[in-house]
Amino acid sequence: TKQSLSTKIIIDYPWTKTKEEIADLYHVDEDIGLLEDLIRQSFERYGPNSNLNISIIHIIHIFYIELPAEENKPLGKLILKQFDDLLVKILLAAASLFEEHKEEDSLVATFVEPLVILLILIANAAVGVWQERNVESAIEALKEYESETAHVIRQSRLGHVQRIKARNLVPGSIVEVTVGDKVPADIRITTIYSTTLRVDQSLLTGESVSVIKHTDPIFDLGAVNQDKKKIFFFLFFDITVAGILKGLPAVITTCLALGTRRMAKKNAIVRSLLSVEILACTSVICSDQTGTLTTNQMSVCRTFIFNKAESNDIQIDQFEVTGSTYEPKGDIMFNETKFNCSNRSGLIELAECAALCIDSALDYNESKGVYEKVGEATETVLTVLVEKMNVFNTNKSRLSLQEIAISSNIIIRQKYRKEFTLEFSCDRKSMSPICCYCWQRY
Repeated sequence: TKQSLSTKIIIDYPWTKTKEEIADLYHVDEDIGLLEDLIRQSFERYGPNSNLNISIIHIIHIFYIELPAEENKPLGKLILKQFDDLLVKILLAAASLFEEHKEEDSLVATFVEPLVILLILIANAAVGVWQERNVESAIEALKEYESETAHVIRQSRLGHVQRIKARNLVPGSIVEVTVGDKVPADIRITTIYSTTLRVDQSLLTGESVSVIKHTDPIFDLGAVNQDKKKIFFFLFFDITVAGILKGLPAVITTCLALGTRRMAKKNAIVRSLLSVEILACTSVICSDQTGTLTTNQMSVCRTFIFNKAESNDIQIDQFEVTGSTYEPKGDIMFNETKFNCSNRSGLIELAECAALCIDSALDYNESKGVYEKVGEATETVLTVLVEKMNVFNTNKSRLSLQEIAISSNIIIRQKYRKEFTLEFSCDRKSMSPICCYCWQRY
């Protein structure tokens, strides 16, 4: 019927409909959320969020993030898998033929050759099993990027925000996302409470710059799903053709295992030894840069201030900044010597402007032992720069790793009070916070 067809289009292509049409379909009020009866019915019908093809409504729209759990293969299946190869079967047949056609006068020589073949095949299987077992733990580490919780609005809480597990989201849930949150599912934007909304999609698309999102419907049904079947067909065809080229399994497996070990030392995850063989035959690699060829971390490497500006006589002092990660440790170098930033008023003003113009922050992850960004990447690097400059000569020797990430920024933000912010626009081509000086002594 016409009604069922319309419902299918909305479910399959929610970005083509307005938020009012989607809200009517799921019988949900954006301000107070879903009824408990509808939540229970949706959960019984669709199951947890990890089984959904789509989850709907509020603040952002990307593919759902929860990765399906993979069961570890039994050891017996892994061992049998290593012998499920045409050349391996040929070698096993050759070893058995040596046994059947042995000669009495050369009994020792007859058993040597099949024994060597069997030992090589056993070694080949052992290396293959060891490789697949090691990769399983590395793949499990990718699940750290999943969002474990979500903030939703439901009628049972009278429209207040409730924190639930992301896997308990159902179609029609009203989800709120703030700065630094991980998107818990594939959701449709309905309302943006700030001037602009940017999303870090580097893990999905490799884009180093955050993407601006909006609430307007996209009427082109093929905008998100362009030529997917054609791409999958050629990808399957290319992998199939590349997999035909093989050599002797024992020799190849040994060489690839050594190459995989060297790649593992450089933090490269190789699940299949065959992919290393294909990579060795590759002449051109078309890859995105962010997070693939780089570490997906920005850093300030140079900065400059005006030293003198009189008529046509303009002098600029350039400073080098050491450190290439989010770790707030590094030096400001001038003429290849370490420079104290508190000795130049221009550098002090630069640090104050950087600290007041950003909304992102730097956080220390104790479990990983690394510093991570919270919010926009380009703003986080300015936070790191302020900590490296340390214009107020703060003694950080007794501070914790978490305090080291924000100490200099806190001093500047206590010195000034931000009244409001003029957001970035295409007309102004700038973003400006309006701040007042707090008359306190520091």
